[in-house]
Amino acid sequence: MEKELNYPIKYAVQELTIEGGFTQNYENITLGFIVSKCYVVNENIKYLADGTTNTTYKVVFPYKDIDSFRCSLSKLYNYNEEPSIPEYNYCGECKNANTITKIFDTYEEAYITVEIENQNLRKKIPFHNIEEYKNLIRKHNKNLEICKLFEQLITEKTKNMIITKNKTYSKKLSPK
Repeated sequence: MEKELNYPIKYAVQELTIEGGFTQNYENITLGFIVSKCYVVNENIKYLADGTTNTTYKVVFPYKDIDSFRCSLSKLYNYNEEPSIPEYNYCGECKNANTITKIFDTYEEAYITVEIENQNLRKKIPFHNIEEYKNLIRKHNKNLEICKLFEQLITEKTKNMIITKNKTYSKKLSPK
């Protein structure tokens, strides 16, 4: 019998990256951003001297392998990624979590942020000459199309993940 997961589930902005090669100094290349459901495994609130707070979340996205998905679009590979669930090391730290700064209750809220992030990504495209710039814009738009298809696939595969609506995720311990 499969163990039921009781982690809070929210929407988040997922950055889709591929490994860069020699010409990119082996740094990851961002293809785009999408909305995805995720498991919230940690919430960290940092209190600052000016009275404000800085909150970060550790989340696990069920599907991450955009590179295999891209290959499957060319019919050379069958995309069959198993969904990720939180995995912990011996110290109790979630080893497959991503740190993010915002989680959302609705797809629409997260989508606004995705649009802004994808626009910012486009603004980073360098302009050296018009032909090269046009090619980079076409490549960027193609990457966003692939990201959108991946988002649609994730949405379909995670339709049974029900969003946790309340802000207080953890169960409060009652004094005895």
